[in-house]
Amino acid sequence: MEVIISHQSTDFDSLAAMVAAKKIYKDALLVFTGAVERNVRKFISIYGDLIEITPFKKIKIEEITRLIIVDTRIKRRIGPFVNVLKKRDLEIHIYDHHPSTEDDIKGDLNVIEELGSTTTIILKKIKEMNLKISPIEATLFALGIYEDTGSLTFSTTTIDDINSISYLFDRGIKLKVVANFMNIGLSLAQKKLLNQLLLSSKEISCKGIHINLAKAEAKNYTEGLALLTHRLIEIENSDVFFTIVKMADRIYIVGRSRVNSVDVDEILK
Repeated sequence: MEVIISHQSTDFDSLAAMVAAKKIYKDALLVFTGAVERNVRKFISIYGDLIEITPFKKIKIEEITRLIIVDTRIKRRIGPFVNVLKKRDLEIHIYDHHPSTEDDIKGDLNVIEELGSTTTIILKKIKEMNLKISPIEATLFALGIYEDTGSLTFSTTTIDDINSISYLFDRGIKLKVVANFMNIGLSLAQKKLLNQLLLSSKEISCKGIHINLAKAEAKNYTEGLALLTHRLIEIENSDVFFTIVKMADRIYIVGRSRVNSVDVDEILK
């Protein structure tokens, strides 16, 4: 059995990368490792008949022979599938665009490129294999790239991301669908959290770089902290932004940078 997974709190880049990977691994099952972000859930509720997701409870771990991991390679981010890594006869294929960490999983195949999105990495392989893409798949893949590159505005955006969007336009991107999901409104909980973060935001300057720090608390887990951090860096027009939020009994930290000289992933290791 082949299974394709991504990180917990599935966003558009991870969903798009999963669906793109299935174009390559045709017999693989798509399985979520945990929670799914609200806008992604909405997309699936509309186009779910085109994306077949297998519930984790239906997966027999002992039958998995190949695990395809996309948009992460950090052990603690794959939820219950961390137990699968113990299998001796397991083959692991990894596709990821994030910098390395000490908690990284080592795959038998490691396709790691620091591009704007993991979807772009897998699309390059799809183009090499000359695989067909439907208009709705092109739309989902565009959502994945746009989300992780801030619609091609983040400093992590590369020429490969831009070329992938051009390639997807030729495959029939539905721009109205992209616009609807990119501009989806914040929930009440997200708005309250965003307001807390704005009020607490403090700016410091280091060697000409403007860095903002913001903190907040929420009684319950509120998804979308990465999205809120994206919005904050734009609102405050800062170079680097860190958000620190205590939700329930855990503390979450997200960092975003718009300058090449500051690697927030390295800082947050």
